[in-house]
Amino acid sequence: MRVSLFMGNIPFEDVRISREEFREVILSGKLRNGMTVPFHQLPVLEIDGKIIGQTGGIARFCGKLSDLYPEDNILAAQVDQDRKSTRLNSSHVVISYAVFCLKKKKHKV
Repeated sequence: MRVSLFMGNIPFEDVRISREEFREVILSGKLRNGMTVPFHQLPVLEIDGKIIGQTGGIARFCGKLSDLYPEDNILAAQVDQDRKSTRLNSSHVVISYAVFCLKKKKHKV
């Protein structure tokens, strides 16, 4: 996700939380800053005050925003298929502790 934003030259803030705050998120469904976390899980993406949860949804959004996601429906489905089959790689563990906040720019949700 960060890579696609970087490749698309889209500025973002990569916010990471401690294990202690992660435990709080699991229990309360909120970050310390008051942001509601869907499904009490990370990662989440905040853009213009709107929250997107779940790795797949965030990855797809970032890919589209960065013009890396195909417009063709079959190709897009194949990207999703490949992304799902590699879901358990080591970077998934690291990403699960991250909270992504896109800085307000010209992009609209």
